[in-house]
Amino acid sequence: MAATLRIAAPSICRMSRFLRLSTRKIPAACYSSTSKKVQQSGYVVGEATEVDPKRVQEIIDEGKRSYDEHTDINSPYYVSWGFDETDNFVDLWSKRLIMFFGISLVMVMGPIYYHYLPDPKAIKWTLAEAEIVLRERREAGVPLISPDYVPLDRFVLSDDGESSH
Repeated sequence: MAATLRIAAPSICRMSRFLRLSTRKIPAACYSSTSKKVQQSGYVVGEATEVDPKRVQEIIDEGKRSYDEHTDINSPYYVSWGFDETDNFVDLWSKRLIMFFGISLVMVMGPIYYHYLPDPKAIKWTLAEAEIVLRERREAGVPLISPDYVPLDRFVLSDDGESSH
C-alpha cells in the first residue's frame, strides 16, 4: 500500500496543480442581459404575436393526414402490429391490451405476487428451529453436534477382501 502511494503521489500532486489552474479560468459569476429592449419587447409581453389561423389549420390538417396515412389499412405507409391484418381497430387494441397485461400485470404484479408467497422450502423455519436447538444444547451443556448422531450398529463395514473395486 505504501509503495503504491509513493508511486502515485507525484501524479496526484500534478493533477491537483492542473485542477487549480483550470478552475481559475472559469468566471465566478453568470452574466445576463438586462437591457431595456429585451424587457420591453412586444414578443416577450405577448403584444406583437400574430397567429395566422389559416396556417394553424394547415398544420393541424397535415398532422391528421400523416396520422391517417399510418392508420389507414389501404395506405402504403400502414404497418400492422401483426395481430390482425384486416382490421386496424382490432390490431391496435390487441397490441394495447397485450402490452398492458404483459407489462403491468406480468412484469409488475408477478414479482409482487412471488415476493409475498410463503417460504416454499421452509428456509426461515429451519433456521429458527436450528437456533432454538442450539440454544437448548448450550444451556444443557451438551455438545452442539453429538458424536453418536448415527448409531454405530447401523454402519455396515466391508472387509478388505470384499472390496468391489
